[in-house]
Amino acid sequence: EGGPKYAIEVVKRSGYNAPIINAGDGRNHHPSQTLLDLFTIKRKFGGLGKNLAIALYGDIVNSRVAHGLFQAARMFDFRIGLFSDISIPSYWLKDVRILEITDSLKELRHCQIFYALRPQFERMNPTEIQIWLNSNRRLTPAFLDTHCHKKVVIFHAQPIDKAHDSIKLYPGLDDDPRFRVIDEQASSGMP
Repeated sequence: EGGPKYAIEVVKRSGYNAPIINAGDGRNHHPSQTLLDLFTIKRKFGGLGKNLAIALYGDIVNSRVAHGLFQAARMFDFRIGLFSDISIPSYWLKDVRILEITDSLKELRHCQIFYALRPQFERMNPTEIQIWLNSNRRLTPAFLDTHCHKKVVIFHAQPIDKAHDSIKLYPGLDDDPRFRVIDEQASSGMP
């Protein structure tokens, strides 16, 4: 954490004027992923704005992807729903239009995007790891059919470790069209 900021300081002290691209900063921010997400959202939904609602589901506390989306929500005024078993510091959410902060799933129906966030065990304390492992929610086509908007699409920043039980991504999603947008997210990053 803090690597991009340190890199900027080193470049400036050296007398150079070179851009530093933050491709992920520990649990702080992931602006390059946020740009990919916003680009993909704009292509998929025709724009960004008040009618858009994104559900963040999973390890929000340790997710730099979530932090980037909080910033984007402030800029573009879309709503965010927070669905997590671990509480989120309220100061992160200043000036963000929140759909819901809950472990209930009823508000998922109002979200066009379901952003699955991986558990970042490397950043969790033992209590948080246990909460995550004890959670009985499984991300499956049946879960999406039951709880989500009928036209929901799934975002995921990848990598996806399908062999690891706790990632909660199960067989059946591979062939689910709602899950295909992650290929668009990734391929948009190639250029």
